[in-house]
Amino acid sequence: MLSEQKSRERVQFFRFQIEIARWTYQPRQPRRRDAMHRAGCEQACAAQIRDCFFDIRPRGVLRENRADDNLEIGLSGPPLLCAKPRKQSAIDSEQLSFHRGDYSITSCARQPIALECTAEDAMSQRANYLHEVGMLNETPRSGFAFLGSGEQSVSEHIFRMMHIAFLLARSSSEKIDELHLLHLVMFHDLPEARTGDHNYVNRKYVTEDLDKTLDDLARELPFGDEIAGYIREFEAAETPAARLAKDADQLELLLMLKKLGDLGNPQVSDWITPLLSRLKTAPGKQLAEEILASRWDDWWFGDRNHAHWVEGNPHKKLT
Repeated sequence: MLSEQKSRERVQFFRFQIEIARWTYQPRQPRRRDAMHRAGCEQACAAQIRDCFFDIRPRGVLRENRADDNLEIGLSGPPLLCAKPRKQSAIDSEQLSFHRGDYSITSCARQPIALECTAEDAMSQRANYLHEVGMLNETPRSGFAFLGSGEQSVSEHIFRMMHIAFLLARSSSEKIDELHLLHLVMFHDLPEARTGDHNYVNRKYVTEDLDKTLDDLARELPFGDEIAGYIREFEAAETPAARLAKDADQLELLLMLKKLGDLGNPQVSDWITPLLSRLKTAPGKQLAEEILASRWDDWWFGDRNHAHWVEGNPHKKLT
C-alpha cells in the first residue's frame, strides 16, 4: 500500500500530467492527431488508478519505461498513442518522481498499461520525411522566371551547393567541421517543400512563417529538432560554418548566372552585382572571382582547337 503522502503525490501527478497535455497544444489549432494525443494523455491519468507506469519526455512523447528497456524512442512529434497491456513488471511500486520545469515524469506501479509509439508510427514518420524531401525535386527555383531564361529545382540547387561548401571548407583559414557544414547545406531549403521557393520579388510582398514551419518540421520529422536546429543556424548566419553555407548558397546562383550570361542572357550582370555584395567570407569571395574568370563550358570545351572536335575519336576500332 502506498502511504498517504504518496497517494497525495500521485493525485498531484495525475493533475500535472493533464496540464502538460493541455499546455502542449494550446498555442496551435487542434488537429485530429493532436486531439488523439491529448485524449490519450488524459485517459492515461485515469488508468493510473488501475496501476500503470510510463515516461513523459519533452514535447509530450510517451512510452513505456521498462527495466530491460535500452531503446531510446526519440520521435520529436506527438505519436499516435495506443494502450497495450503488459505483463506484471518487477518494479518498485513506491517509485514516483516528476519535475515541473522540464516535464520529466516517471511513475512506476505493479501492473503497467503502456502508452507508446508503435514501430509502425516510426516507420511511417521516416517514409513521410523521404517523400517530403522528394517534393524538392518538383519545386522550381522561382527567380529564373524573372531573369527570362534558365530553370532549376531546389534539389539541383542543394546538390551543387554541397560541392561548393566542400571546397569552401577546405580553403577556409578557420577550423570548419565539414560534416556540420554539409548538414547546414543539406537541410537549409527543406522548408521550401512546404512553402515553395520565394524569390526576391516575392519577398517584397510575402512573409514566410518560418517559426511555424520549423515547429511543424521538428514535431513531424524523425530527428526533427536536430534538422530544425540546422536550419535556424543557417538562417542566423552567426557561426563560421553558417556563413560559409550562406556564401555557398549565393555562389551556386552565381554559377547559374554565369552559364546563362555565357549563353547570351544580357540581364545577368544586373543580378551579379548585388549577389557579390552578399558574400561575407574570404573563401567565398575568392571562389566568386574564379567563377567569373571562367566560362561555364571550359571544363569540357577548354581546348576548342583540338583535333578531337573535328575528327571525333581517331582511336575508335571496328570489329
